[in-house]
Amino acid sequence: MTTRRSPAVTAAVAVSAFLVLGMPKAAFGVAWPSMAGDLTRDLADLGTAVAVFVGGYLVGTLTVGRLAARFGMAPLLTAGATVATVGVIGYATAGSWPHLLGAAVVLGVGGGWLDAGVNAHVALHRSARVMGWIHAGFGIGSALGPLLMTGLLALDAGWRPGFWIIAGLQALILAGLVSSFRSWEGTGEPPPPGRVPFRPVVLLALAVFLFYVGIEVAVAQWAFTLFTEGRGLGEGVAGLAVTGFWVALTAVRVLLGIAGDRTAPAPVAGWAALAVLGCTLVLWWSPADWVDPAALIALGAALGPIFPIHMLLTPRRVGAGATTAMVGYQMAAASTGAALIPGGLGPLVGWFGIGVVAPVLVIAAAAQLAVTEALRRARAS
Repeated sequence: MTTRRSPAVTAAVAVSAFLVLGMPKAAFGVAWPSMAGDLTRDLADLGTAVAVFVGGYLVGTLTVGRLAARFGMAPLLTAGATVATVGVIGYATAGSWPHLLGAAVVLGVGGGWLDAGVNAHVALHRSARVMGWIHAGFGIGSALGPLLMTGLLALDAGWRPGFWIIAGLQALILAGLVSSFRSWEGTGEPPPPGRVPFRPVVLLALAVFLFYVGIEVAVAQWAFTLFTEGRGLGEGVAGLAVTGFWVALTAVRVLLGIAGDRTAPAPVAGWAALAVLGCTLVLWWSPADWVDPAALIALGAALGPIFPIHMLLTPRRVGAGATTAMVGYQMAAASTGAALIPGGLGPLVGWFGIGVVAPVLVIAAAAQLAVTEALRRARAS
């Protein structure tokens, strides 16, 4: 029997899980040059490691609906935390390239189960506030991971202790899930869902996640180079602008966590998509040097609420029974966008120069706005 504190307990565990979930992926990029040297790999092999991780992550997200229906959400999340802990330990102990790739697959699968499972649970049983907090937690973890790894490398402690620390934190999340097992188990998960209904609203929802994450990751990968190589800004200013982008994105999610229940989520998603288009247009226009950092920071704020709000709206769009599976598909669509848009910019930059980044962001933002409006109309009809 669950206690009256169970909702608060599961919410705290969910936020903590997302904070830790964001750490290893972000820390890996900082650790990679040192890891590559120790494992005698080329720096370019980072792409292979990331691709293998994403492959494991897709397996996790695409199977979460079926596994949750068969075993229940509490066992699934416990398994996800266990597998993710093993994956991070694999990073910490990696002594060869195959070992590292194996750890990346394991971490991807476990992370996919945790990511999609917690999102589905919150969408079904919690409020906009909790959804805002878990994604704010992910943003904070994504900032703490590189900070932890940078500090350890600066102290000549190496990269392995960083992953051991993250593994320890992941083990604490596992302990939290085990101790609150009945709370997750007793939330009235819907019966086995069968299939996600094949309707226009489903395809449109998947497209929203594809374009959103594509824009976010494209900014993360290309904004610094656009500002320094394309706009002539100093590295310090460009670095602060990119940091400001992530701070603004996370701050808006914190605000969603504080006051998310006081506003209707669907209109916020629509206005945010419109603001994203406006910010990318200003970024392309670039009338003055100071406008570029300001537009980037404003873009982070505009992007902030989109992912958690659309995740929260999932049960309304497909029904409670199909929510867990649909969340998994949405996470897979997000991963696809993270690969297609930033990856597609690589050859485009090679052909047309770094200046092509801004118009591509505008096109992606316009597509996101169009899909968001179509999704609103499809839902209304």
